[in-house]
Amino acid sequence: AVRILMSPTPDLIHTIQSERETMDPSRYPIGVHARCGGMLSDVHESRAMVTPSILKTIPRRVKGLIKGSKIPKRKVYVYLATDSSIAFQQLIPVKSTTLYPRGHSENIVVQEDSLHRSIIELYLMVSSKSVLLSSHSGYSRVIGRIGNASMVRWIRAPYVVNATANT
Repeated sequence: AVRILMSPTPDLIHTIQSERETMDPSRYPIGVHARCGGMLSDVHESRAMVTPSILKTIPRRVKGLIKGSKIPKRKVYVYLATDSSIAFQQLIPVKSTTLYPRGHSENIVVQEDSLHRSIIELYLMVSSKSVLLSSHSGYSRVIGRIGNASMVRWIRAPYVVNATANT
């Protein structure tokens, strides 16, 4: 997995470039990583991060990022990386890759589709000038570290493991 991240195959590089082209290269992304987990995730999990109540706050936060950005409003689009089709539907209009299924890998052996989607989303997210990231997500922390966003905001979304994980 590290090898493919550090040195993607020519096919994967082409796929990343093609995805970026579909996003309209004349516009600039504001990246949002909403790591949901729980019952919101397309692959249900016993623990949640971005719960339905937290998800409701994201549109307001995105508007704040857009308002605070120096990018002209007509040049901005929102790119969403998430493990949840529900989150995607609730946050439309956003752009997102549709090449591989949404989900999250918790296994030691990572499925190739999950790995490819993660790498594509990582490359697309780190090009964002502003990002909204999930506070307890390792993936969000990687985006924050290797990206060069001038504005980084965090969704306070700690792990929840109990009956309230999906409220």
